Amino acid sequence: METYNLKFPKVITPYLTLFHQANYQSPIINTDSSGFRYSYCADVRIDDQSWWGQEKRGIALGGSFVFGEGSMSDRGTMVSQLNRLTDSAFINLGIKGGNSIQELIASIPFIEKTE
Repeated sequence: METYNLKFPKVITPYLTLFHQANYQSPIINTDSSGFRYSYCADVRIDDQSWWGQEKRGIALGGSFVFGEGSMSDRGTMVSQLNRLTDSAFINLGIKGGNSIQELIASIPFIEKTE
């Protein structure tokens, strides 16, 4: 939990206020260029760039649970498991400590192209 509570940095962003640092890399948590946590669909990393190229796209919104608080890797999050169990590629838009307005704002770039 040290990675989640002490080492994982937050940055100030417009509208989302405190948010995950973009391009963060660690053995446990990795974020894309927008600050969203990676998910995996088979061996394909799903992030803010690769998601657009997937045939069936979904989004996962929520707080710390969706983000994957406590998961030992990006592949262990609920969103990666959802990818494993369905034929869609879900992007992890979970926001640690986020509220529903922040989640809605995070979804705006993706919602129109979501199935």
